[in-house]
Amino acid sequence: MRLADCFPNGPPATADTRLRCFDWAGHGIAIPYVIFTTGRCGSTLLTHLLGDTGLCGWPDEYFNEKCLLPLCEAWEIFNFPDYFAAIVDRSATNRRFGFEIDPFRFEQLHQMAAFGEVFPAREAVFFWMTRRDIVGQAWSYAKAKKGGVWHLYADGGEARTDAPEAAIGPRARIDDGEWWRELLLLLRGERIVEAYFAEAAQRDSAMAAALRRPESCRTYLGPTTTLPPVALNGSAVGIDR
Repeated sequence: MRLADCFPNGPPATADTRLRCFDWAGHGIAIPYVIFTTGRCGSTLLTHLLGDTGLCGWPDEYFNEKCLLPLCEAWEIFNFPDYFAAIVDRSATNRRFGFEIDPFRFEQLHQMAAFGEVFPAREAVFFWMTRRDIVGQAWSYAKAKKGGVWHLYADGGEARTDAPEAAIGPRARIDDGEWWRELLLLLRGERIVEAYFAEAAQRDSAMAAALRRPESCRTYLGPTTTLPPVALNGSAVGIDR
């Protein structure tokens, strides 16, 4: 299911019906931010740590249909602009609102919103989260998709989904074809985000330095007390609290 399909009762997604702007100040937001991610890069850890501080909103995957559809049903929302405003109003804290998004849903978001106008580079902050060991990342992604185990929590809990070998879980076997397929998808995803910002920089010089690494969360989301360093993207990163 594509993002546009989640709003069958709304107007067709065209260049004329896209969300063209958003009044961040009117909704009490000083810093909107976006975390661009690829699968199995550690984004769940980062976003949960940011959310737990209570200082940066709750940056969830709001444009993933598995998150979006239940929220629309619970809030009785039937069009994209109302949904966008609702997630801002309901998830922001400390005048900050953020979300994470993967490259393929980012492409779909362009059908619903003029991204550069809704998130102007001089107001918004963009983080680009990848994993240095992309080969290991591809193996991890293939393993999670096949075995259905996506997260193992400190309290012993798990986050599982239906999968071809869900009963086997972490012991699911991955062949070379499955590994390569995920590696190529990850590489394509990285190119999508990097190409967007390279093209956008030609129109707006502020975009040239707009894509930041997750290590800079504390700098760009506001100074606070720092949690102990956490390994993200191969680096020791201090997350604010």
